[in-house]
Amino acid sequence: MIFRKHFFDVILVLVVIVAVISVMLAAHVVTVDGIWFVCPIANIRVSTLVTAVFCFTLVLFLQGKLLWKPLYYALLAVIFFLGLYEIVWYYLAAYSFGYELRIFQFAALSGWVLLCLKEVYPKKPPKISIVLYGLFVVTMVLWVATGFEVNNLGEAQFSVTGEVFNAASKVALALAYAVHIGAKK
Repeated sequence: MIFRKHFFDVILVLVVIVAVISVMLAAHVVTVDGIWFVCPIANIRVSTLVTAVFCFTLVLFLQGKLLWKPLYYALLAVIFFLGLYEIVWYYLAAYSFGYELRIFQFAALSGWVLLCLKEVYPKKPPKISIVLYGLFVVTMVLWVATGFEVNNLGEAQFSVTGEVFNAASKVALALAYAVHIGAKK
């Protein structure tokens, strides 16, 4: 069953994504600095990039075909977790560390999150998605309860606890939505 025709299409998409990232690394367009991909436009955690690529390909695999709608859903899976996670994380950081509130920037980002929610609203989430959404909430609450330690690019001090909570909450949210939107009606 796993070796259906679309499986090879999904693997091809994954290979292309990995090849593009590899070429960018080889050409020094991006570099890796610890847990970060350092890009000219912005920096992104390696775990975030890996999660995004995995969720993109997971949605394509779950949809069973490589057409426009599955590609749209796969893109939404990435946009949703990146957008919602950034909004939640940033406002927790603003509260915890006194960051400035970026209301207009996050209002625009909220529009993308709402678009993603619109696409799954009529679908009943699979049980695994419900568990993963719950895991996201629990890990965020635990992260805040344990001091909300974060790791920033260029800081000498590294918090293992902060990184574990960051990765666990991010992956839980990403997989929850990817399975939710990827599941067929």
